[in-house]
Amino acid sequence: MHITQSLSQSQTIYSFSKLSFKHFPNQNWSDSKEVLALVQNDLSGLDTVSSTDSHITLASWNTEYLWQAKANYFIDTYAEIISKHHILALQEVSQWGLAVLSQSSDYQYIVSESNNRGQALGFLIHPRFTITAIHEYSELTNILGAPNLRPALRVDLLDTKSSLTLSVVTVHLKSMIGGLEFTSRIRQEQIKQLMWALDNIKTPLLIIGDFNCFLDKSFDTARLFNNGFRIANRTNHISTQCFGGRLDGLFYRDFPSNGTPKHYSVRNFWQHNSAGRSLSDHGLLTWKLLQ
Repeated sequence: MHITQSLSQSQTIYSFSKLSFKHFPNQNWSDSKEVLALVQNDLSGLDTVSSTDSHITLASWNTEYLWQAKANYFIDTYAEIISKHHILALQEVSQWGLAVLSQSSDYQYIVSESNNRGQALGFLIHPRFTITAIHEYSELTNILGAPNLRPALRVDLLDTKSSLTLSVVTVHLKSMIGGLEFTSRIRQEQIKQLMWALDNIKTPLLIIGDFNCFLDKSFDTARLFNNGFRIANRTNHISTQCFGGRLDGLFYRDFPSNGTPKHYSVRNFWQHNSAGRSLSDHGLLTWKLLQ
């Protein structure tokens, strides 16, 4: 079963989360001003987005435990990142962390149910978009008895600039902990369940997030291709995670040829010695949808 929530235009925030993780343990984070400076430099190729842009800039980022204390500590850095994107699909977030970022940016936010490790999925959405519905797919959490699996989270959007309607799904599939063979079976089953749930979606559809498999050479995502999806930047081999490998990415279906995701970039903030994993062990991935 999956949960569906329809929203009127005035309802712009919704949370499936039943857990309240208000504090993040002390992680000996890097100096916030140093991190802000290096992130500003890394983002120099991206313009600040607006409601009148002829394109849509979207991001995927596993934020590695975005809880309230971390959101507050790096608030200026997150503000820089948010301002460069219309849609941010996020993994390893909390309701409290996203609430901080939403309040500071005026972006709309949605957050899924958390697992027992406090890991949820979420979106930050520019106010140019009307959120028409949200859907949580809890069937991805009950597979082969594996603990702490995460749901998928979908948001349906209307772009008030172009009148484009689209659906965006963010995922955080089973990690490789437990062995490649066993965890691959789980990831394949998670994708199978998601394909069944999305079967009737006819609008342009994006699946974006942390797939926890090597997207440039894994068979785990074969069912996506069999269901008409394409992967953006298929031949790109740039690592998106500090331990190596392209684990994060974007799949799309039912987009016009001139509107497919383009201008892909990866910003691995963790590669800077002065930042390390203070922000995340994953890179920030960015695309543009041209209209």
